[in-house]
Amino acid sequence: MHPSRFATAVYAVVDCRRRVMTVATAGHPPPFMIRKNGEQEFLDTSGGLLGVFENEVYDQLEVPLAPGDRLLLYSDGFEQAFPDTSGKAGCRANNHYRTEFGKLSELDDPQDMIDAISRRLDVQQGSLNQADDLTLLCVQADMTPQGEKIAA
Repeated sequence: MHPSRFATAVYAVVDCRRRVMTVATAGHPPPFMIRKNGEQEFLDTSGGLLGVFENEVYDQLEVPLAPGDRLLLYSDGFEQAFPDTSGKAGCRANNHYRTEFGKLSELDDPQDMIDAISRRLDVQQGSLNQADDLTLLCVQADMTPQGEKIAA
């Protein structure tokens, strides 16, 4: 018997001319969109783990992008990075990271967003020995439309 091998994946392809992003996931946490106007949403994508289901279909979602929109792509380690403070025993994975991501909507700069979540992670109990990897990528839609010249 061979051991199972699988992976999660997420990809996003940005069409700069149309200002549309196509995104798909394979067993990976849903990307988190923060609109310039402050609206927030987890992009509802579906698809099982890579290498587990032989005929798996990975749906793609087209998402319009406006100038200043930001997208967070992150690893599943964030589900365990912010411990459950309710005192309930059991599974360490929880949704508290969603609240932490929501707080990032107050920041305009992607680097400031990453720095803020990094500082927040550093003060968590057990932050030096995370249970899982923590990876975060923040992408921001350009404020200048394709082909438009910027006045000097």
